[in-house]
Amino acid sequence: MVDTTIAGVNRGGATVAVAGLRAFAPLSRLDPARLPSDGSGRLPPAMVGAPIKVKVLQVNAAGKQLIVSERAASVADLASSVAPGDVLAGVVTRCSDYGAFVSLQSPDGGLHGAEGLIHISELSWDAVLTPEAVVQPGTVVRAVVLAADAARGRIELSLKRLEADPLTQTLDALLPIDGEGGGGDASTSGG
Repeated sequence: MVDTTIAGVNRGGATVAVAGLRAFAPLSRLDPARLPSDGSGRLPPAMVGAPIKVKVLQVNAAGKQLIVSERAASVADLASSVAPGDVLAGVVTRCSDYGAFVSLQSPDGGLHGAEGLIHISELSWDAVLTPEAVVQPGTVVRAVVLAADAARGRIELSLKRLEADPLTQTLDALLPIDGEGGGGDASTSGG
């Protein structure tokens, strides 16, 4: 990750300097909080000179081109500061066939483009055919961290693990432990 400043803005994103080379950060790779709320899709010229932390995604040595991502840097930062079992708040940003992506709240309370994935199998203890059956984009959720990998820029989350496993609850009622529930051992019953 590299701390730098925004050198220029254009229709598709921002340019920054990384190790003396010009790098490009596409709009889709910037922190959503930087994007204009007017829907224009253009960064304001006033952003030039603003500090930014980026992670290099692609290098084209022959063309001396770099593609960088502020979002990837945010995910790596957050992934290095959380551990399995931590509970994070966030907002569902989009759903796919395999799960729901959540823009996570960072320790300072803001949403900074760091996204985690709730796999479809981790959305509910019930069978889920589509993520939209459980969550919709814009839904505010609290999810438990299953795994966080800063190097790969991935945070795996679960909604269902914040609830008790219904199968365990049922088994506990059916098969009491330590003689609870009045059942006796078959070897001690008279007969």
